Amino acid sequence: MTNTGHGLSDQEVGDLASRTAKSLRVAIANSRIYPAGSTIMRSSLESLLDPIARYLETRETMVLMRHKDRLVLDKQAVLDAVTDFLAKQHVDSVTLRRGVTTEELSVFVQILAGASKAGAPGQGLDAALAAQGVTHLTLNQTVFVAVGKNETVVKKFSDLVTGLAPSADVGGAMMAIRQS
Repeated sequence: MTNTGHGLSDQEVGDLASRTAKSLRVAIANSRIYPAGSTIMRSSLESLLDPIARYLETRETMVLMRHKDRLVLDKQAVLDAVTDFLAKQHVDSVTLRRGVTTEELSVFVQILAGASKAGAPGQGLDAALAAQGVTHLTLNQTVFVAVGKNETVVKKFSDLVTGLAPSADVGGAMMAIRQS
């Protein structure tokens, strides 16, 4: 049993990733059936928060990445249909910070379920989350743009991550890139 260096074994991280994916999928499904304040939704959100809070006991952030049909947490890949919901909203990764609440998760779940509008046209999901008071959750989205004949690319992703250490905080690196 390998330790990730943060107090959790690889097996524990894999179990938490699996529980998070399953709980997120269930919360999304339930949000399409039950009202946000219902007992079932509160229970679903508490079940979602449980593995997240457990993981965040040992770290400041939890970064869930979507890779094809897998959800990845600390190199532990979990096959789960929840990635379909992330892909539909063009979400590549979700960064959760210590202190995330069920209320914040509820906003996130509603957006992924399509029950809540993501915001004004052209507004990113992060701006929509911030507008609803979500401060402990960040989304990284894929954005495709066309480059015209007389336009140039100012920064390439590969240029921004050159020299990034393999053990680097990927969520922090993505935040730094977004801010540059």
